[in-house]
Amino acid sequence: MLVLTDIHMKKIINFHQEIVAEFKKHSGQGTEHSWNSSYLGHTHFTYNTSNPIKRKIAKEFVKKHKDISNKEFKSLLDALYTSPSYDEKSFASMLLEYMKDMRKSLRPKALDSWLNHLHGWAEVDSLCQSNFKAEEMLENWDTWNELITKFSTSKNISKRRASLVLLTGAISHNNDNRLFKLGMKNIEKLKTEKDILITKAISWLLRSMVKHHKKAVALYLKQNLDSLPKIAIRETERKILTGRK
Repeated sequence: MLVLTDIHMKKIINFHQEIVAEFKKHSGQGTEHSWNSSYLGHTHFTYNTSNPIKRKIAKEFVKKHKDISNKEFKSLLDALYTSPSYDEKSFASMLLEYMKDMRKSLRPKALDSWLNHLHGWAEVDSLCQSNFKAEEMLENWDTWNELITKFSTSKNISKRRASLVLLTGAISHNNDNRLFKLGMKNIEKLKTEKDILITKAISWLLRSMVKHHKKAVALYLKQNLDSLPKIAIRETERKILTGRK
């Protein structure tokens, strides 16, 4: 449990206010997708700030606040992920991407709490798609394995999607069999679900496996034609044949 002094808590509040002020300053400068909650899959308020602008703000924030402590970083992420706007939640994931050393100081179980406040593919994927590298997972495999397995049986669909998406980047960049086995195990658990949040994520994970496990994926498709989502079969077969998405 993190214990912050009043001075540090004030710093977190100031950091947060600084970030939101930038969103307000650039409000309405995004593309249609920046504020199309139906497309992004969430129901949260948005400042209509584009991802390129948010990334610029994030890079400037990182440069300006190099002295932020690990505890302060974790508390800032907690504040952003539990905030009401899509922009704050997606911005937190950008900070995770840019502040690699700080990210490595975090306990994986933090994701369990954050995912309670994320809805739709855009929010979940911004956190889970590529922030956590294969090497980081494998160095702490027992913890990550337990957490991702837990997500696969959660009542929260955001966590079930996370159990698939968290592995996509790792599996495409690393051929460690532990990642592959966990991915296959989670696909097998979730393959009968009909929600697009799950069917598309299964397709994505299978396609990510093709680079290092092409023959195994092809065999799995052949053996599960009647149970896998049709979109997953169609897109993965195309990936195997053409090498393209």
